[in-house]
Amino acid sequence: MTKEKTEMQNQIIQMKKNWDELHIEYTDLFKAKTDLQIELYSTKNSLEEIMSDHITLTGEKQDLSSQMHQIYEDLEELKMEYWSIMGEKKETEDELRKSEKELEELKLNHTKLHEESTVLEKQLNETRDNWNDVQDMYTAIKKEKSAIQSELRSVLSGKNKNCPDDWQYFSGKCYYFSNDYLNWTASRDACVTQGGHLMIIDKKEEQDLVRQFGGGFWIGLSDLENEGDWRWMDNTQIREDTLFWEEGEPHKDYEGEYTDYFDNDNDCVMITWKNKDWDDISCTAQHKRICESKAVD
Repeated sequence: MTKEKTEMQNQIIQMKKNWDELHIEYTDLFKAKTDLQIELYSTKNSLEEIMSDHITLTGEKQDLSSQMHQIYEDLEELKMEYWSIMGEKKETEDELRKSEKELEELKLNHTKLHEESTVLEKQLNETRDNWNDVQDMYTAIKKEKSAIQSELRSVLSGKNKNCPDDWQYFSGKCYYFSNDYLNWTASRDACVTQGGHLMIIDKKEEQDLVRQFGGGFWIGLSDLENEGDWRWMDNTQIREDTLFWEEGEPHKDYEGEYTDYFDNDNDCVMITWKNKDWDDISCTAQHKRICESKAVD
């Protein structure tokens, strides 16, 4: 019996050693297993109490067997928890890789948005500059209004009898300066309905006449048929000796990554507010119009 007891004690010592090794191996992964440590501590106390109380060898064997069985069960639980944690670790790593990929996409989107923001900011600054120009031109127009009206009365005096009401006579032709706002196509059709066509400017004197009435008017010039081929309402091409483009005009269509942010449909011409010259803009914009027709003899 003593030999058997010694063997059992050796087994207990060996199991304690195995337990310590397991405890050290899984300390980092299972810090939360404080309950297990408490249980082991309780087990040690129980063993000391068993030894001190001289419990019978049979009962001691049964207790040790029960403890061994419990340890095996705990070991299996630890293994299961280990594999569970490893599975969670893999899922976390997968989510991390997915998050890193999404982060890269967000960085790319951020870069693209920053570039788009730069383009839009540039456009906004240009719009502000244009607005300041408009305000300056409005002030200048108010100052010039009285002088223009006097000059027009002098130029047109006694000649409107050859033109319909509200039309202005000049050099054998009649001109209508509208007050309503339409896009270029609707303005073209409106002039036809009124018995004329959008104005054709083929000499400097006609451009000077237009300047006396200010800016913001559609005229009969476009490159709707072929980009860069500017033609008047009678399908004649513009002449090099009668070009009155505003500085920097006409626009050249933008081609590049941000094409969608630019209006490349600058196919119709209006009279600018700044210098009362030509500017090609989108045909969908709303402006007044200048209609032209032959004067009645």
